[in-house]
Amino acid sequence: MPGLDPKVAVHHLAVKKGHRLVKQGQRRFRTKLVPSIETEVNSDEELTAFRTPKGVYCYKVMPFGLKNVGATYQRDMQKIFDDMLHGNVECYVDDLVVKSVKRNDRPRDLRAVFERLRRYQLKMNPLKCAFGVTLGKFLGFFV
Repeated sequence: MPGLDPKVAVHHLAVKKGHRLVKQGQRRFRTKLVPSIETEVNSDEELTAFRTPKGVYCYKVMPFGLKNVGATYQRDMQKIFDDMLHGNVECYVDDLVVKSVKRNDRPRDLRAVFERLRRYQLKMNPLKCAFGVTLGKFLGFFV
């Protein structure tokens, strides 16, 4: 930010030395989804209303207080999968990896995760799921 001393506010990415940096391509919403996104955002607009002596106003953009929704979601996912994390489950916000040491353990591990998702009424997009892979991309890295 112009005029702001870096001693006050600096952001560092936790990147290990020697790792190659990769610039991500620009992402856009699929044009088919834009109308439904606009409808959903517009329906939530009144939930951001605030009152002043001059009237009632609504935010047209994401208000400051809601910008940490991702952190809240991550915290909830960590609570939901607490006993499974770093064992057979890895989770980052809405990305979920279920891993098994042995191929025979995979159905049991998946069943446990699906039961947990059901218990908390969470849904997965089947078009974004891949099962039985030995190598896959997670957060932009091959694992």
